[in-house]
Parts: sequence; structure tokens; C-alpha cells
Amino acid sequence: YWELSPSAFGLRGFVFADLSEKLKAELGDEGFKFGLEVYGTRQYVTLTGHVYGERRPIAVNQRIIDVLHRQMRADAKSPPVRTASYSDWPKRGDDDVIRIMTDEDDLAAQLWRGDWQSRYNSQSEADYAFCGRLKFWTDGDAEQVFRLFTRSGLMRPKAERRDYGYVRRTIANVWRAA
Repeated sequence: YWELSPSAFGLRGFVFADLSEKLKAELGDEGFKFGLEVYGTRQYVTLTGHVYGERRPIAVNQRIIDVLHRQMRADAKSPPVRTASYSDWPKRGDDDVIRIMTDEDDLAAQLWRGDWQSRYNSQSEADYAFCGRLKFWTDGDAEQVFRLFTRSGLMRPKAERRDYGYVRRTIANVWRAA
């Protein structure tokens, strides 16, 4: 099972596997260098429900943990590689974001069209989820998220009331959750 992290900038994978104390210690020490956190028991994490890929139940998969561990041990001997941050990316215009997002992200494309009923219990839930996706696709530009949301099929009279206060509060809540 894979889902977008609360910030919508990362992925979380869940599997059932045996994590010996040694393995947990090694993955924990080296994992942060690779942007990886591994937890066994007695750890609380937030779940977003924003499924990445096909929705599947959490399964037993010891192999993936063993492969990750071997790969990280091999890579630990190499110098760390700097990954791009979103401040390194060129700024995209609204139309470019819409085109790329709707081509690459099926859920965002569905929400862009205003089709929320098949996945969410309320339109407000869909609004929140869409703002999280927009945050990702706009590289965290809140004003661009606002502009795109107000152009989307999710826009409705409730969102326009009181100087778009509902939209701005929804965006602020997404940022606070990150």
C-alpha cells in the first residue's frame, strides 16, 4: 500500500515484515540519508488516504525490506547525492501546471473536472485533497494553488462567499498539516 505523505511531497509505503533490532538500527541510521524512515511497532504515523497507484491492502513483503536494506548498505559507501529541491525547479505557469497535472495525476485530473463523488464523502474533503495535490504540482505556491482551485470544477458558490474565505482557509489548513 502506497500513499502520498501529508505534505504531498513524499510517498509512504506500508508492508508487514520482520524488522530485527539490528535491521531497525541500521535502516534508522542510514535511512535518513536516503530520505527513508522505517518503523516497526509502537510508532504513530498520520495516514492521508491519498493512495498512490492502485489501491491494495497492506501485504506481507519481507523481500522489499531486505532489498532496501542491501541497497542502502551498498549506497552508504558512496557519497550522498544531492537531490533537487523545489526551489531549484523553474516556475511553471498556471496552464502548464494544469496540463502536466491532468496528464500525470489521474486523481488530480478527476478533481480538476469537479468529479469528487466517487472518491469522497463530501465536496469539502475533495477540496482539501485537491489543494494538497495542487500544493505538490505548484511546488508549494499558495497563491497559484488559489488561482487554480478557483478555476477548477470544484469551485462553487460556497467557495466564493466572503472574499473566497473558504478557499483560503482550506489552503491554509493544507499548509498547516504539512
